[in-house]
Amino acid sequence: LYCWKPLIFKLNIKADADDTSALLALADISFNQKIFDKANNYYQRYLVLRPEDETIKARFASSLVFTGEFEKAQTLLT
Repeated sequence: LYCWKPLIFKLNIKADADDTSALLALADISFNQKIFDKANNYYQRYLVLRPEDETIKARFASSLVFTGEFEKAQTLLT
């Protein structure tokens, strides 16, 4: 069943590009699978909709570090 979850979330985003739950789920799944470029994309899209979410900013910053984007990660946290 786990392998179907990303597909379901992607379908949710196609139906509603502002589905923050689906964006966050895909970001976390991508991060856990070490697909950091994809995770960064989803975290960034989520934060456009929820810029006040400090927890997700920290996750995004962590993902940015894995892609070598140290300055962007530092800026995000300050």
